[in-house]
Amino acid sequence: MKDEIKSEDKRKEYLTELSFGHAILTEAYAKEICSAFNVQYDKKLSMKQYDSKHGVFDNEGNLKQGLKGVNDLDLLYYLAKMLNVNASNSFMGLGFQAQFVAEEIKKSLKLDNDSK
Repeated sequence: MKDEIKSEDKRKEYLTELSFGHAILTEAYAKEICSAFNVQYDKKLSMKQYDSKHGVFDNEGNLKQGLKGVNDLDLLYYLAKMLNVNASNSFMGLGFQAQFVAEEIKKSLKLDNDSK
């Protein structure tokens, strides 16, 4: 039972992190997140190259000259698809989309307090 609660808490934590909608994750971290949801990682998620002309910064706030990684919103949509969660929405902002998809996944997996 403790492991199940710990696992639920970790999934909630991941979804909260992903709900930003503007982050680029390492492939290793994206795989860790997929594993927590028992979803097979798709290597196509990490094939994007992000250029600094779009304002890509590292954790210390330094502008990066190109960065390869996994977009958090792409990962959220992928998780939703693999978990059979309807994530269709009409939000234009990346952050709003990410928040919506993360909440839909939480509801579907009964990870939010209102669904229990």
